[in-house]
Amino acid sequence: MSYTMDAEIEATRLERQVDQANYRLGDEFDCFRVSPTECVLDAGCGSGVLCRYLLRERGVRQIHGIDSSSVRLDQARRLLLARERDAITFFEADLSSLEPRFRQQYDTAIARYVLEHVPDALAVLRELHEALKQGGRLIAVDLDGVFVNLSTPNAALRDYLDELVDKVDFDLFVGRKLPWLMREAGFVDVEYETRLIDCRGASRREEAENTRMRFAALGPFLRKLFGSDQRSEQFQRLYLKELEKPENTLVFTKFIGVGRKG
Repeated sequence: MSYTMDAEIEATRLERQVDQANYRLGDEFDCFRVSPTECVLDAGCGSGVLCRYLLRERGVRQIHGIDSSSVRLDQARRLLLARERDAITFFEADLSSLEPRFRQQYDTAIARYVLEHVPDALAVLRELHEALKQGGRLIAVDLDGVFVNLSTPNAALRDYLDELVDKVDFDLFVGRKLPWLMREAGFVDVEYETRLIDCRGASRREEAENTRMRFAALGPFLRKLFGSDQRSEQFQRLYLKELEKPENTLVFTKFIGVGRKG
């Protein structure tokens, strides 16, 4: 079962998330040099927060954002300043089957928290490989075990989490697979680094707020997945209650991979 989160609150969540310690753009991309003259693809751009960062903080002057959600793209366009519209262009497209006009166009492609939401990560990576110019690079950032790695003695919640992992058609553990998926897609010189995210204290509170907003956007999806409003609401209550308990650890891994089109 797949999902799209087109609710307005999801755009708000994405905008706020980049200010949280676990998801700051500078922490993820400051180690990468991006020339202002590069043509950069933000694959799965959502509300356009990365596109705006690349323009405002890194000075990139040609950025294309692609997303499959027309609602999300409308939100992204509204968040642009008038003077930014010459540098940033948004397109509605399916990342697993890009049109020929996107092929061999980009010096750098970035897929940030995208592969965990698609049914076929390898197909998307192959399309991104085709979208790059010869010698171009892909930067992929994804999580491994986010959300479902909450450790709890609550048997009912554990059953719900197992059911969720079993029913969705995307991979909540795609992070650990990034290196070999990139190689399978044709990338060379693949390297990666990992960062352990241990949600405690302020980080736990930020993740709890992030989860509440995610639940608000996921309402229809969770009702369909669990079969009823009652089960969906019980799952959400249990999760947020268990997340409040400091003895219930929430630890997951961020993978940042880079590879080149040879």
